[in-house]
Amino acid sequence: TIAVRFTLHLHYDKAHSEMAETHSNKVKELKLELIRTGGTENHLRIADDCANYILAQRTEWQQTTRQYAWLSNGLILITLCYVVVLLLNNPSNNKEEDS
Repeated sequence: TIAVRFTLHLHYDKAHSEMAETHSNKVKELKLELIRTGGTENHLRIADDCANYILAQRTEWQQTTRQYAWLSNGLILITLCYVVVLLLNNPSNNKEEDS
C-alpha cells in the first residue's frame, strides 16, 4: 500500500514539474507577443517574473520528489529487514527443523 501511494505521488509530482515547464514556456511566448505588439517594460518585467517563479516552483517540486524517493526507499528497506528478522526468529520454523 505504501509503495502504491508513493508511486502515485511520484507521478503527481512529475506531472507538476512538466506542467510548470509548459506554463513557463507559455509565459515566454506571451512575452514575445508583448514585445511584438509593443508592450510596456512593466508588462515585460511581470512576464519575466512569472516565468522565473514557475521555474523556481518546478525546481522545488523536483527536490521534494527526490526527498520522498529517499524516504520511501529507506522505509521499504527497514520493512524488508524487519520481515526477514521475523521470519528467521519464527518459532514455528525452528520446531519443524528440530523434528
